[in-house]
Amino acid sequence: MKKTIILAFLLLGLITVAQEKPVNTKGKQAKMERHQNMTAEQKAELEVKRLTLNLDLTAKQQIEIQKLVLAQAQKKAVRQNERKEKRAKGQKPTDEERFLNKSKMLDTQIAMKAEFKKILTSEQMIKFEELKANRAEKMQERRKQGKRKRMDSK
Repeated sequence: MKKTIILAFLLLGLITVAQEKPVNTKGKQAKMERHQNMTAEQKAELEVKRLTLNLDLTAKQQIEIQKLVLAQAQKKAVRQNERKEKRAKGQKPTDEERFLNKSKMLDTQIAMKAEFKKILTSEQMIKFEELKANRAEKMQERRKQGKRKRMDSK
């Protein structure tokens, strides 16, 4: 009798462990996964719409910014795929590669800022810089919170 009860508990435990966990539809991880499934065109379109709402862009400005953001999103997708492939192979970037990647990223940001200055009015550019600064602050806060959570869990 004892063996039967123990066996029943073991089977019950195995069944509950073997069941699939529900897919997380809320939270940061789920949002990132949904965003990664979007195409470069979709990401660019959403970014242009966000900028249109925040900066009151004209139709001409929307078209020009759409081209810039789309090109940037496509390049970013290519770089992400390259990183994923290297990571899958177990390759980590060398210090020189990290420096070159960071340098390329900053060059791209400088070029994008120059292009945005050509397209946007001075008032829109000021507001754009404020939006960018706010997003950067939020990202830093999230990173700090993430570090705190990781430190607390250790």
